[in-house]
Amino acid sequence: AFNTIREFDKQLIAVGKTADISGKELNDFGEDVINLGLKLKGVSIQGLLESSEVAGQLGIKGSENILKFSKSIELLKLSAKGIGEESVADFAKFIEVSSDSAKNADRLGSVITELGNNFATTEKEIISSATEIAKGTQLYDVSAQAVLGLAAATSSLGVQDQAARTSIRKTFGVLQQAIFTGKNLDRVLQLTNLTQKELSEQFKKDSTGVFLKFLKGLKDINDTGGNTSVVMQELQLAGDRIAPTITSLAEKYELTADAVARANKEYIENTAALREAEAASKSLDSQIGDLGDSWDGLVLSIENGQGSIANSFKSMISGATSLLNSFRDLETAQDKVFELTGEENKMNELFLKYVFTAGLYSTEADKLIAKQKEFNLLTQDLEDQKIVAYKDAISVLNHSLDTNIDMSENMVTL
Repeated sequence: AFNTIREFDKQLIAVGKTADISGKELNDFGEDVINLGLKLKGVSIQGLLESSEVAGQLGIKGSENILKFSKSIELLKLSAKGIGEESVADFAKFIEVSSDSAKNADRLGSVITELGNNFATTEKEIISSATEIAKGTQLYDVSAQAVLGLAAATSSLGVQDQAARTSIRKTFGVLQQAIFTGKNLDRVLQLTNLTQKELSEQFKKDSTGVFLKFLKGLKDINDTGGNTSVVMQELQLAGDRIAPTITSLAEKYELTADAVARANKEYIENTAALREAEAASKSLDSQIGDLGDSWDGLVLSIENGQGSIANSFKSMISGATSLLNSFRDLETAQDKVFELTGEENKMNELFLKYVFTAGLYSTEADKLIAKQKEFNLLTQDLEDQKIVAYKDAISVLNHSLDTNIDMSENMVTL
């Protein structure tokens, strides 16, 4: 029990330092972590705290946001392989560059789980690709969940992250230019099957939806025997990276549209991650972990590091430390006494030698008297210092006794 309390207290302090949380807010956060850890199957209290510390290091602010982020990460770890520190950092970066925020980290994490379960890609690859796509589409108000859907499509088709970013950004740029400058407007209207007014209104409201219509138009041209390469050149989308990526997305239009639709739906429902956690919790390893977590939760619900048990242990430790320091101070005081006594003995020897020598010559009588006065003064000074040293030693002993008494009382109380 003590080890559980100690580790929890240690990790909670670490979270406070990285996330700049203290006092009552930190204590309340600790209680929220305990409650969430007991509620979520397969997710440990310690794991939530460790992810919360990482969240603070990555710049996520606010107790609620940090808890949602750590919950998302721990659930992703349950459902996905390869989710390590790099992916955690990428997830935080994705949230930062996307149109969303950390308060919806649980929803975004559940979208990633849903996409990872239904497409030929991994959660790690989705996060990595989405971060790049989000950077390229920041000017076009694309929702974070739509970006994740596009990332699932591009990564499942084997498109590299940078190529996905450049290709999608360029295509969104073509659509925007058609609306605001009229460049290639007729071709864009043909491909999207929209009027000029509809194109403008829908791009403002749902730019991803217009992009999907654009892909559908390219697919229709290809399916009817048309030449999509000519169209891509006309729209200045014929680059080595751009044309292959957009053509692949168009050819697999149903896959791309399905990925975006699933992402939008899961963002609202927010259930995939919890379903995965529930399924993972049925394994023997997870059940053993949950049993241990239940014990930790029971201990921490009674004592989370700030109550009477922890304070008694802290007082005992403080008393023991103080006692050891007292013994060290006592040893120092005793050494001082011995040192002064040694100095006095040396002076006595020197004075006796001087008396013997001076006694042989009567002419040295005056010097003998002077030396005797000097010796008396030095001896008195040594005696004064010895008295002070003895008093210090007695004071240290008294303090040690008081410390022993306090520590004994604490142990009795505990």
